[in-house]
Amino acid sequence: PPRARPQGLIKAGGGLLDNEKYSYPAKELVQSYRLLMTNNLQPFLRSARPLTPPPGSVPLLSNPLERLAALCDALFLAQSTMIDTQVTRLRPPSEEALGRILEPTTDILNDIEELEEQENEAAGPFQLHVQLVASGLGAVAWVSVASPPLYVTEILNSVPTLGEKVSTLGEKHAEFASLYKDLLRGLLAYVKEHHASGV
Repeated sequence: PPRARPQGLIKAGGGLLDNEKYSYPAKELVQSYRLLMTNNLQPFLRSARPLTPPPGSVPLLSNPLERLAALCDALFLAQSTMIDTQVTRLRPPSEEALGRILEPTTDILNDIEELEEQENEAAGPFQLHVQLVASGLGAVAWVSVASPPLYVTEILNSVPTLGEKVSTLGEKHAEFASLYKDLLRGLLAYVKEHHASGV
């Protein structure tokens, strides 16, 4: 049956869906991604807050992890909005339309890459943390590939080395690395269930 068109997008930050706005399977797609943000993204973001530079580090004028967390939050919200938009369509978008839809995601990924370059130049105490996160966030490009599960799996498999380095810095740092891997695993589970052959 054709998918029902929503009366409006879900408010930023989530919340329960109005059952009248989406028909199955559109509603399930949106709800599943919202659950990913609640169950996997938010715990990871919270894990960044208590992290402090190792003893002997140069005092920081600003904490790059705060910026990184804000960018991660914005990135997944942008992808959530894209999914909200896409589930209302009766056919896949053209390449040109998909490019426009993905512009916010691309802009945020560019900001994360810029932050990584700044941290690498500064050789700051959270350089490894930023590298870890930046190395895995390319996984959100699953929307533009033919086999999203394979793509996300390959990126997830590239993360452990940096995760182990971050984990050696202490218990809280190990939790940060572990929750980040859980976030990517959650994304992989989402695309396997809902987008095994693409958007």
